[in-house]
Amino acid sequence: MNKVSSPCQSKSTQDHFGIIGKVRFSHQEILNAIKQYAEKINRLYDGKELLIISVLTGAIYFTVHLTYYLKVNFNLDFVAASSYRGAEQTKKVKFHKQTIPLKNKNVLVLEDIVDGGLTMKTIMQYVVSQKPKTIRFCSLVSFLTLKNDGQYIIDYLFSSINKPWLVGFGFDYCSRYRNLPDIHEFFPKPSQKTIKN
Repeated sequence: MNKVSSPCQSKSTQDHFGIIGKVRFSHQEILNAIKQYAEKINRLYDGKELLIISVLTGAIYFTVHLTYYLKVNFNLDFVAASSYRGAEQTKKVKFHKQTIPLKNKNVLVLEDIVDGGLTMKTIMQYVVSQKPKTIRFCSLVSFLTLKNDGQYIIDYLFSSINKPWLVGFGFDYCSRYRNLPDIHEFFPKPSQKTIKN
């Protein structure tokens, strides 16, 4: 398979909102990690029904690519959850629930990134309260060292010890740059840090 490169991979690109920096995770690296995770899910849920809950909006790219490789039977639903307002992180999570009942289901929650952990905690508290049969949470990228909490299992495909802003493959800055095929570091202009959607 030919490597798919971002147009911003070789050098930084600046626009009105900031600087799109170096590639942190290439498109091919992302696809390889997703394919490996899909193989794990296929083994774990072989012969079982799976309910996938994708966290809007950033996890859509992750979710779609993961489902390409799944061989198990699954249903798909969505929740909308975010602790950000524009470019600013808040202490409250906006949360809109999914529509498919979770009770006695094998649930896999897909998120794009775990930053401070507030959104993940809010979502998983709700999922646990609905009494599913099993619960697994997977984030494409995590800035935290995540540990299984006893009620559900946590996976993540990429981790980072520092916390740059990331854009591409679903990651956004003020709802922009999601469509970049690679995941880049992003450096907002100081005047843009208070932008609200």
